Amino acid sequence: MTDHPRAGIMNGLPKYVASQSLATAGWNPTTILSGDVPARLAEPKRQPGRELRIHGSRAA
Repeated sequence: MTDHPRAGIMNGLPKYVASQSLATAGWNPTTILSGDVPARLAEPKRQPGRELRIHGSRAA
């Protein structure tokens, strides 16, 4: 994705990943949300700034 015109923007935005198995993520800045994900997600939702966008996939 580094050659896409918007790659720099995406790479700089904070990212949140809901996972019960990941401990680290290679795409910074990324925060892993585990345990009670809805409760953990409530904090970034309360922060001022841009909206949160949700993109999903499911690993097989």
